[in-house]
Amino acid sequence: MNAKNILPFTEKYIDYFLTRFQPESQAYYEFFDSETFPNECRDLGFEMDCGKSFIEAYGGEAWRSCEELSKIIGNANDLKILGSALFSQWRYFNHWAYGHAKEEDKQWFLIILRHMKEIANKN
Repeated sequence: MNAKNILPFTEKYIDYFLTRFQPESQAYYEFFDSETFPNECRDLGFEMDCGKSFIEAYGGEAWRSCEELSKIIGNANDLKILGSALFSQWRYFNHWAYGHAKEEDKQWFLIILRHMKEIANKN
């Protein structure tokens, strides 16, 4: 996995979540209905594994909670697992939750994206 390819991905989606992603906005629904995000995830080698790899590596609480994710994120350094977690959460909202993400969910994505960017910048 090439960290140089991950950097533009993280920058793009950090910007998106900070500037466009608001519940009930058109951009909100476009994100969960679009094939762009999942295609980019696949191209980077991330897998939609329903969070299995993330939960096995970092625990179920971090999967479900921003607060818990914040506690462990410094020890989460596997870009493939982090990217697969993003892909799996996207799929959850795309398919099962029907796009009903809250502010905490937005922050969950941002925590992972920012950490991935930090890792990619070091490589």
